Amino acid sequence: MTLHILEMQGISSDYYFLDENCSYDLLFLLEAARPSVTLTDRNKGFFVAPIDTLRSVLAEGLVDNVVFRPSTARTIRQKAEEAGEAEVGLAKSLASGDAAPSDVVEGTLPAAGKARVLDLAGDFTHYLYLKKEIPKDPYQERYLRILAARSTVPGPPPESRPLPVPAPPESGHLVSRASLSGGTRDGTPFFEAAYRPAYHSLEDPAEGFNDGSQIVFSEAAVRWYPGDEKVRLQRLDLIDIVSLAPRDTLFRPVSWKVQTGFATRDFPGDIEALVYELTPGGGFAWKVTPLGIVSLLAETDLAVSGRFDRSFAFGMGGSAGIARQVSDRWGVLARARYIYGVLGDREQGRRFTGSLKLPFRLSRNRSLVLEGEHAEGPSVHVGTIRITWNAYF
Repeated sequence: MTLHILEMQGISSDYYFLDENCSYDLLFLLEAARPSVTLTDRNKGFFVAPIDTLRSVLAEGLVDNVVFRPSTARTIRQKAEEAGEAEVGLAKSLASGDAAPSDVVEGTLPAAGKARVLDLAGDFTHYLYLKKEIPKDPYQERYLRILAARSTVPGPPPESRPLPVPAPPESGHLVSRASLSGGTRDGTPFFEAAYRPAYHSLEDPAEGFNDGSQIVFSEAAVRWYPGDEKVRLQRLDLIDIVSLAPRDTLFRPVSWKVQTGFATRDFPGDIEALVYELTPGGGFAWKVTPLGIVSLLAETDLAVSGRFDRSFAFGMGGSAGIARQVSDRWGVLARARYIYGVLGDREQGRRFTGSLKLPFRLSRNRSLVLEGEHAEGPSVHVGTIRITWNAYF
């Protein structure tokens, strides 16, 4: 493979995000190194994800041993969980340079506590350097002072409990999804069918995926109301990405979301109309026992349709949500969102929605979701209940 990569210097190829992407090109390199395999033949489809490359490699028997190697951040979080809040705060002060290592050595903590703080401070200082948050010279000086202080604390480092090994990514569900739903909208029954080429949503089985992450491409749903015998496009999500990254004393990531596409929205007079939506947002998330991941996001909402005055409505507001994986079988997703109209059709731009989803994993590639939603706006009060069966392939 190395020789083939050298041969390709100065050679370029067209890049297509969905199929002929970096994940797909890796398969050609593997085939060059092992001509007996047919990896590219396994991935001729509309979408090729990194997990597809991994599954192809495993299916061809190119891997005979799997070892979990935790990231630096995961290891630091494990050590922080074993230390008390005061010790974590002190370790952070050492890593940021706000406290001196000698303060720990001369302090009142027991030897085990001093060792825990200095070990955690050293790891976190190195992490900040790897993330380019500390320049090289200050890092070297700070890191060596922490190590020197640690060498004066007698005894071995405190024993850590074994780091939990997460489910391997290839154990997760397949990336494409087909769904069948049945429910009622304000007492009117309906049936719905949906298809998603890729990849993973918060309501899907969580095994093998990161908690709080969602990436959805081109999901389309059509709905049929038996009463009027009409089939209509209910939604077309061009892209729907959510990243809920919990914050703690050491790590302070920003959570964010972006969704754009077409969705059916309720208007006064029991009218439903398709509108184009763009709804980005950003904020914070925390892991709160026993609720799970709790998020607060500031959001904007742009909706375009001939049903609005001036053909659009722009609003600002926010959302609060809870995402919890109760067990390996089922989870809970709750969300409340309020948008206040500020431009265009300010009246119809004002909107509140609340939803509760209870996803249940039947098997690796089968799931059920029970969902209730309430939407409220000027002269609009709509409640929806439905159950959805999902199949992944």
